[in-house]
Amino acid sequence: LINNVLNLSKIEAGKTTLNPVDFDLHSLLDEVEQMLYIKAEEKGLQLHFDCADDVPRFIHGDRVKLHQVLINLINNGIKFTREGGISVRIRHQSESVASFEIEDTGMGIAPDEIGKIFEAFGQSQSGTIAKEGTGLGLPISRKFVQLMGGDITVRSQLNRGTTFQFNIRATLAASQTIQTRSSRRAIAIASPQPSNYRLLIVDDKPVNRQLLIKLLAPFGLSLKEARDGKEAVEVWQEWQPHLIWMDLRMPIADGYEAAKTIQSQEKNQTKIIAITASVLEEEKAVVLASGFDDFIRKPFRENDIIRALEKHLQIEFVCEEFSPAAEDVKPLVIVADDLKALPKMWLQKFYQAIIEGRVSATKNLAREIPPEHKKIATALLDLANRYEFEKIIELIEKNNYFN
Repeated sequence: LINNVLNLSKIEAGKTTLNPVDFDLHSLLDEVEQMLYIKAEEKGLQLHFDCADDVPRFIHGDRVKLHQVLINLINNGIKFTREGGISVRIRHQSESVASFEIEDTGMGIAPDEIGKIFEAFGQSQSGTIAKEGTGLGLPISRKFVQLMGGDITVRSQLNRGTTFQFNIRATLAASQTIQTRSSRRAIAIASPQPSNYRLLIVDDKPVNRQLLIKLLAPFGLSLKEARDGKEAVEVWQEWQPHLIWMDLRMPIADGYEAAKTIQSQEKNQTKIIAITASVLEEEKAVVLASGFDDFIRKPFRENDIIRALEKHLQIEFVCEEFSPAAEDVKPLVIVADDLKALPKMWLQKFYQAIIEGRVSATKNLAREIPPEHKKIATALLDLANRYEFEKIIELIEKNNYFN
């Protein structure tokens, strides 16, 4: 709340300015999708990105503010949607204008409430019922968009969903050879034995605990949960975890109090990593000065978690390195016969996910393909990322694999 108030105060005082840089828009969209698809999937929702072919890849604009606006609007969509999903559409309106549309199938907003959602601390009835948020995210997002030369509009129907649309002004980047951020996807733990490591996840919100559990469970690590600082201390005393992921703001006892209690014990050798939604740089300094071993901001990326485990527990992961494909790089081509190398049971699951339009599930399944079939995995993942589902269905059905 304090962080958002300070942000809004700085904007209204004219202290917030644009910091334009040349950046890879497509890479930014991939990053946002990776950060939020697990959260959507945990609620049984689909998260679909649709970027038109004519949207420039390399542009000049404020990457940080665009990133924050997208995160906020998509997070809102996930928060207020119980079934269905969220669609993100990106279009190129003119030479210098890009348009973004975030549509959800959630609770919707009453017509007489739409006017106040962009007011500081103003919330719709849906926001009041959800008992989440500060009523500052949308006003800040609108101010950021206006700074970027555009504006946000909204249309909504109660119990049918809401669509936020905004546009920004951005020029083409001076260079078309911007280095994109490479990413790593952890596949397995090489050494030591993963079950030897005990990790405790502390957060008062179940969905936040589940995000980390879902990310870490495939590696065979021993995991436990705690709902608040008091319970975290009790689990630590009985279980002696090697590392704790500690939320800072919780009822009964917060993360600071729990960490202080654990660190005061002579036998303590546990690494404690703070996880918080705060973007204040000052808080990071306070956290590290309080004795935490590290600091990670929400929403975190998989790479953040993997790097922390490598750093603090010396766990060695087997990872795939990949970067967003350049525009002039042709995607790998596979034929129906290539799929014969994959198990029929896996193909059935993959085919079903494609038919049902479960985007995140198809991508996760593609990443399960063994390293010896890396070409097939890369090609299927590329088709899924570009939503060429008809092509995938054609490949699977061509040889009547399920007959």
